[in-house]
Amino acid sequence: MANHPHQSQMAYKPDPLRITTMNCRGLNIPERRSHLLRELTSKRVSIAFLQETHFKEGHAPPLKSKHYPTAALSNHPTARKAGVAVLTHAQLQFQEVERLVDPNGRYLFIKGDIQNRRYTLATIYATNNNQSHFIRKSLSNLSSFTEGTLIVGGDINVPLIPLIDSSTGHSSITQGAI
Repeated sequence: MANHPHQSQMAYKPDPLRITTMNCRGLNIPERRSHLLRELTSKRVSIAFLQETHFKEGHAPPLKSKHYPTAALSNHPTARKAGVAVLTHAQLQFQEVERLVDPNGRYLFIKGDIQNRRYTLATIYATNNNQSHFIRKSLSNLSSFTEGTLIVGGDINVPLIPLIDSSTGHSSITQGAI
């Protein structure tokens, strides 16, 4: 079988990035973690932004598989609430350079390289009240941290169209703040 004349000159072309963001509503139960990892694998997710992991600092269970060998976490310091995580697929070969972790488990920003290009990955889980203040502060921190291409996922707890996006049909946040 003859080689194609341009075959040796073809550059490696990676799969497109597949990104998801999920509010997990707690991952302390092993079956929930297993289900999540199977779902991410079956959907061939490259980067997963997770919110509401409910891990307590120092007591986080393993959140990894052969496809997602590492997980970057930001956990609540004293309780099983809040918590965010970023999982990257092994084939992505993400090389972390630096991270910024919220002490209350509400955001996680990670700088790193994918195929010699710098990316900043950010996951945010906003508080249920005083969202505009939290988001302003978090985005200010993110702005000074960001380098390269920024990819953000999260749960900002703000109904953008309250009539559709909230169970009550209205929001406690003013339309101007939204």
